[in-house]
Amino acid sequence: MNTFSLFMYITDKVPPCRDCYIHEPHLYSRTHQYMNTFSLFMYITDKVPPCRDCYIHEPHLYSRTHQYMNTFSLFMYITDKVPPCRDCYIHEPHLYSRTHQYMNTFSLFMYITDKVLPCRDCYIHEPHLYSRTHQYMNTFSLFMYITDKVPPCRECYIHEPHLYSRTHQYMNTFSLFMYITDKVSPCRDCYIHEPHLHIVEHINI
Repeated sequence: MNTFSLFMYITDKVPPCRDCYIHEPHLYSRTHQYMNTFSLFMYITDKVPPCRDCYIHEPHLYSRTHQYMNTFSLFMYITDKVPPCRDCYIHEPHLYSRTHQYMNTFSLFMYITDKVLPCRDCYIHEPHLYSRTHQYMNTFSLFMYITDKVPPCRECYIHEPHLYSRTHQYMNTFSLFMYITDKVSPCRDCYIHEPHLHIVEHINI
């Protein structure tokens, strides 16, 4: 694991965004450093660390390729919730309770498309890195952008439409917020424990 993922693995915390930490350290209180940071991690490393529990209990599962895991492992690591891994979801659906099937927007996007949304800064400052396909939103993200709702996961929508309540269709606080709005959503802990910080100054980091 690289330094970033090792830090997370050892401390169960997420280090602050690299650029913000360097250029705007005054923004970082102790609480603020534990951010909800899928996009930050991708921005810093362009890789996804292995799932913590799997890494500890099932190291034999990890080949070199397997260590750069998909969105779900990181989602589980950051949120302490367990969205289904794509293969398990397809091959072992009996393992998944109703609660277990709910994924945040980013994970759902990855699940449906097998692609990673471009990092905001790269998209703005280094558009030459992005192929035409990668630059443009697909139908899924366009739907989210227009409606501010999350379309249901493809498999569930087809096979289990009864699972989708109104609540399930809406985005959570952090999902793709940065991508859609070009603002940085507040870290999860701050949002929960210090909601008064959730003001324009706080989200326009």
